[in-house]
Amino acid sequence: MAIKKIDFKLFEKDSYLEQSIYSEIKILSKFKHPNIVELYEVLNSKRSLYIIMEFCQDGDLKRLLKQRGRLTEEEAYAVIRQIASGFR
Repeated sequence: MAIKKIDFKLFEKDSYLEQSIYSEIKILSKFKHPNIVELYEVLNSKRSLYIIMEFCQDGDLKRLLKQRGRLTEEEAYAVIRQIASGFR
């Protein structure tokens, strides 16, 4: 599992961040697919929001691109197929 901890103080300074976080929660709660990170639970304390989700050991696409740089056409096609399969 992975836990995102977000202090509510950040929301006071950035309403866009608050909207983005709650949108992420809403979207993730609707999906259950091997190619989409699974949301397990959302908890609140007085000061923080905790998003408990599946841990991706190999990281995300952003990390892959940062490590490897450009993908070959075949690699890019495989990644796009995996992403698209999550929306079926």
